[in-house]
Amino acid sequence: MDPFLAQFGRNVARARKRAGLTQEGLRDICGIETAEISRIENGHVNVTIRRVERLATAVELSPGQLLDGTFSGAAGTG
Repeated sequence: MDPFLAQFGRNVARARKRAGLTQEGLRDICGIETAEISRIENGHVNVTIRRVERLATAVELSPGQLLDGTFSGAAGTG
């Protein structure tokens, strides 16, 4: 498994939970199927830039924050 994809997946999962969303809730906001979100969170998918943008917007972060994991605290505090 690619370490970068694994870290990105952990960032997505952490951001999703921080935003109080289930995978289904994230799906409803960004339009990415639940199975695909699961594969992303498990580091099995190399996502496009557009998907990074959609995921970041859904969890109220910038794409850069989602990529490098520089976020903490309650939802909306970035």
